[in-house]
Amino acid sequence: MTTFIFMATDYHDIAVTITGVFCTISFIPLFLELINYKNRVLKALAYLCFFLSVSLYLSYETKIGFYYAPLLQKITFIFDGIMVIWVSLIVASKRHLALPFA
Repeated sequence: MTTFIFMATDYHDIAVTITGVFCTISFIPLFLELINYKNRVLKALAYLCFFLSVSLYLSYETKIGFYYAPLLQKITFIFDGIMVIWVSLIVASKRHLALPFA
């Protein structure tokens, strides 16, 4: 999230590259945990989010299909938001069950 501070500055291109690398790194533990998770819809959503994020990143870096980037960006952010909220609710519910006096 710190790199988003630089999105509106002259360092936008560097921030996008750094964000792309961090995004890929952040998906690795998620995919490792999803191997054992039974919910196929969440798995499909995670893979879809990763595919959309990589497509958007490659579109930005290569300028292939860059005309469609604003639309793809909005779609990607919507699906990413849904996944973040869903995973946060799962973690919060498991944490609530683990706390004896919550």
